[in-house]
Amino acid sequence: MDFSPKVLDKLVIGDKIQVKSFGCGLKLLDFPDLRICNIDPGLLSTENLTLVTGKNFTHRIYLRDGIFAEVTLLYQNGRFNPLPWTYWDYATEEVLAMLENLRNQLLLELKMAGRL
Repeated sequence: MDFSPKVLDKLVIGDKIQVKSFGCGLKLLDFPDLRICNIDPGLLSTENLTLVTGKNFTHRIYLRDGIFAEVTLLYQNGRFNPLPWTYWDYATEEVLAMLENLRNQLLLELKMAGRL
Protein backbone atom coordinates (compact mmCIF):
# COMPACT_ATOMS: atom_id res chain seq x y z
CA MET A 1 0.00 0.00 0.00
CA ASP A 2 1.18 3.48 -0.73
CA PHE A 3 -0.15 6.62 0.94
CA SER A 4 0.44 10.22 -0.04
CA PRO A 5 2.57 12.27 2.38
CA LYS A 6 -0.57 14.21 3.38
CA VAL A 7 -2.30 10.99 4.45
CA LEU A 8 0.86 9.58 6.09
CA ASP A 9 1.07 12.67 8.32
CA LYS A 10 -2.36 11.81 9.75
CA LEU A 11 -1.74 8.07 10.31
CA VAL A 12 -0.55 6.70 13.64
CA ILE A 13 0.25 3.16 14.75
CA GLY A 14 -2.97 1.42 15.66
CA ASP A 15 -5.13 3.19 13.07
CA LYS A 16 -7.52 0.87 11.30
CA ILE A 17 -7.94 1.03 7.55
CA GLN A 18 -10.24 -0.81 5.21
CA VAL A 19 -8.67 -2.24 2.09
CA LYS A 20 -10.88 -2.74 -0.92
CA SER A 21 -9.70 -4.91 -3.74
CA PHE A 22 -10.40 -4.56 -7.42
CA GLY A 23 -9.64 -7.46 -9.72
CA CYS A 24 -7.21 -10.26 -9.19
CA GLY A 25 -3.47 -10.30 -9.61
CA LEU A 26 -1.02 -7.55 -10.43
CA LYS A 27 -0.40 -5.99 -13.83
CA LEU A 28 2.90 -4.27 -14.56
CA LEU A 29 2.40 -1.54 -17.16
CA ASP A 30 5.95 -1.90 -18.51
CA PHE A 31 5.45 -5.66 -19.00
CA PRO A 32 1.92 -6.14 -20.41
CA ASP A 33 2.42 -9.87 -21.07
CA LEU A 34 3.41 -10.57 -17.48
CA ARG A 35 0.69 -11.28 -14.91
CA ILE A 36 1.52 -11.80 -11.24
CA CYS A 37 -0.97 -13.78 -9.15
CA ASN A 38 -1.27 -15.06 -5.58
CA ILE A 39 -0.01 -11.93 -3.88
CA ASP A 40 -2.04 -12.13 -0.70
CA PRO A 41 -1.62 -9.14 1.63
CA GLY A 42 -0.63 -9.70 5.24
CA LEU A 43 -0.80 -7.96 8.58
CA LEU A 44 2.16 -8.18 10.94
CA SER A 45 1.48 -7.62 14.64
CA THR A 46 3.68 -8.25 17.64
CA GLU A 47 1.77 -11.50 18.22
CA ASN A 48 1.38 -13.01 14.74
CA LEU A 49 1.39 -12.74 10.97
CA THR A 50 -2.08 -12.83 9.44
CA LEU A 51 -2.69 -13.29 5.71
CA VAL A 52 -5.82 -12.54 3.74
CA THR A 53 -6.90 -14.49 0.70
CA GLY A 54 -9.81 -15.09 -1.61
CA LYS A 55 -9.75 -18.85 -0.96
CA ASN A 56 -11.70 -20.44 1.87
CA PHE A 57 -10.46 -23.35 3.94
CA THR A 58 -11.36 -24.92 7.29
CA HIS A 59 -9.04 -22.72 9.39
CA ARG A 60 -9.83 -19.43 7.63
CA ILE A 61 -12.22 -16.79 8.92
CA TYR A 62 -14.59 -15.02 6.55
CA LEU A 63 -14.15 -11.23 6.59
CA ARG A 64 -16.39 -9.95 3.78
CA ASP A 65 -16.81 -9.79 0.02
CA GLY A 66 -15.22 -13.22 -0.51
CA ILE A 67 -12.12 -12.39 1.57
CA PHE A 68 -10.83 -14.71 4.31
CA ALA A 69 -8.12 -14.31 6.98
CA GLU A 70 -5.77 -16.84 8.54
CA VAL A 71 -3.14 -16.62 11.23
CA THR A 72 -0.06 -17.96 9.43
CA LEU A 73 2.66 -17.55 12.07
CA LEU A 74 2.42 -17.20 15.86
CA TYR A 75 5.02 -15.36 17.92
CA GLN A 76 5.74 -17.64 20.89
CA ASN A 77 8.83 -18.44 22.94
CA GLY A 78 10.80 -15.58 21.42
CA ARG A 79 10.26 -16.36 17.74
CA PHE A 80 7.70 -16.73 14.96
CA ASN A 81 6.44 -20.31 14.67
CA PRO A 82 4.66 -21.88 11.70
CA LEU A 83 1.32 -23.62 12.01
CA PRO A 84 0.27 -26.84 10.25
CA TRP A 85 -1.19 -24.86 7.33
CA THR A 86 1.65 -22.32 6.99
CA TYR A 87 2.98 -22.17 3.44
CA TRP A 88 6.54 -23.51 3.34
CA ASP A 89 8.02 -20.25 2.06
CA TYR A 90 6.77 -18.37 5.14
CA ALA A 91 8.54 -20.93 7.36
CA THR A 92 12.03 -20.47 5.87
CA GLU A 93 14.73 -19.08 8.15
CA GLU A 94 15.23 -16.10 5.82
CA VAL A 95 11.57 -15.05 6.01
CA LEU A 96 11.37 -15.71 9.75
CA ALA A 97 14.48 -13.55 10.31
CA MET A 98 13.03 -10.75 8.16
CA LEU A 99 9.75 -10.86 10.10
CA GLU A 100 11.66 -10.83 13.39
CA ASN A 101 13.47 -7.65 12.26
CA LEU A 102 10.17 -6.07 11.21
CA ARG A 103 8.61 -7.04 14.55
CA ASN A 104 11.52 -5.43 16.41
CA GLN A 105 11.05 -2.25 14.39
CA LEU A 106 7.31 -2.30 15.14
CA LEU A 107 7.99 -2.76 18.87
CA LEU A 108 10.38 0.20 18.81
CA GLU A 109 7.84 2.40 17.03
CA LEU A 110 5.09 1.36 19.46
CA LYS A 111 7.33 2.21 22.43
CA MET A 112 8.28 5.59 20.93
CA ALA A 113 4.59 6.34 20.39
CA GLY A 114 3.81 5.40 24.01
CA ARG A 115 1.61 2.50 22.96
CA LEU A 116 3.50 -0.25 24.80
